Amino acid sequence: MPFGAVAQDLRSPIKHALPTADPAVSAFEQAFGTGWMAALCVSPGPGDVASESLAIIEGAAPDCPSTEPPQPVRPPAPDLLGYAAVAIGVRNMAQEKWEMARTSSLEGVRGPWVSLLQGMQTGPFTETRIAAVNRWVNRHVTFVADRGGDRWAGGPQTLSRAWGDCEDIALAKMALLESLGLSQDDMYLVLLRHRGGGDDHAVLAVRHAGYLLLLDNRSDTLSGSGDLQRYAPTISFSGPFVWTYGYATAEIDARSAAP
Repeated sequence: MPFGAVAQDLRSPIKHALPTADPAVSAFEQAFGTGWMAALCVSPGPGDVASESLAIIEGAAPDCPSTEPPQPVRPPAPDLLGYAAVAIGVRNMAQEKWEMARTSSLEGVRGPWVSLLQGMQTGPFTETRIAAVNRWVNRHVTFVADRGGDRWAGGPQTLSRAWGDCEDIALAKMALLESLGLSQDDMYLVLLRHRGGGDDHAVLAVRHAGYLLLLDNRSDTLSGSGDLQRYAPTISFSGPFVWTYGYATAEIDARSAAP
């Protein structure tokens, strides 16, 4: 009901509730002067047009719908390679780069990957489909190490230029899988440190059927390249959430192992 119509309907009860009605004073001012409370609830109506309702009550607030957006739910911890993931809330430089890169969308961006996506738009989301995306990106995006600082490019940029480092390639795979309908909650960018002092690395971990599949630019398999066992995960990201990693345990080994 429009705001004016509600106010018109309420004007008469307010007037009769007052011993005297000064025409120079608004009905709302008179209502407040008698101890009544006027409260306005505004909520979205059909077609995104705000619908307004006025409640005049005594001694209580109206039952207004909550306008707070729903809070995101943290996905399951991405235990990997025998290490336990531990949730953290501290922002750092890596998280700032992640936030900028993860929000890049392929919507409206065209390139050679379009035919790949068109061929997989129907049917269940299977491990075969995930493997096809991993394989396609490994074939079409060339690894090129960053020079002069570590910069992360979003999926559309990496796919369009057809080159990037390991983080860029992992983010490109994430963008393609998201375009196919996979939730970001099921994907984790994982940063890895070589335990023998070699170069750091990054992979995309995808949760499927209760297990984490590792999409690695060095391998077409979904368990990553053979030398991943020489790496330790240091930090991982999914949506707005971040995890660091603790010590390896036999329990975590069994929990994260592929079937």
